Amino acid sequence: MSAEKIPHLLQKAILPFTIEVKTGLHIGGNKDELEIGGVQLPLIRTTRNGQIQPYIPGSSLKGKIRCLLELASQKFNDFKNPDNGDNDIITELFGCREDKNEEKIIHPGNPSKIIFRDAHIQTDNNKEPILESDSIELKTENTIDRFSGSAKNPRTQERVVPGTVFKSEIVINVFDKKGKIANNILKEYLECLCQGIVLLNNDYLGGGGSRGSGQVLFKFSKKKKDDNLDKDDNLDKMENAVAIAHKLAATCDIIST
Repeated sequence: MSAEKIPHLLQKAILPFTIEVKTGLHIGGNKDELEIGGVQLPLIRTTRNGQIQPYIPGSSLKGKIRCLLELASQKFNDFKNPDNGDNDIITELFGCREDKNEEKIIHPGNPSKIIFRDAHIQTDNNKEPILESDSIELKTENTIDRFSGSAKNPRTQERVVPGTVFKSEIVINVFDKKGKIANNILKEYLECLCQGIVLLNNDYLGGGGSRGSGQVLFKFSKKKKDDNLDKDDNLDKMENAVAIAHKLAATCDIIST
């Protein structure tokens, strides 16, 4: 690749956030052996601070937010409509794969400019690590035959208990874009991201959302007490998204290159 084609990274924006679980959260993991009477739908887990704990993969957050944005905008990157490709802010921010056939590259693809870190359970530094048993509940579900009224196919799933708070961060890479001011590019990306978070806060994360699971509250974290990002600036309404995006652009940590 020639030097003139290498994208110029201008800055990185660091955006810490929390996710509070409002109703039991289920993001599924693998179970090697199915025990009789055991849990059919286990949670995904990792080892953190010496304890096995559930967590929220960054890929789950990124995929859900992108999906909601595409559903709302009706812009899906299918490589067939140029307006849904490079000119679309969702594709520009979240990226898309290369599309090619045996003869040539049809679309070069677009690397993602946003990084979602895995989210881990927030703990007080002065307290012991949260035990797995303190953060997980079991929920049993059935399929009801509406003609006979009988229950079929009982299954048990693990869920993260309501009130659990996860914390993590998002990193946005800002590249040179035809001479545009870096902060203006960041504002465009943050407006898109905040709109996606509003949709998430009014939808669900993980599985079983239509049956009550997965309601969450995503909030960006304040860096210090005098930040102008107020604690009441909740991303629960679409009309709040742009204003909060612009506040974030002015207050978030920036690493300039």
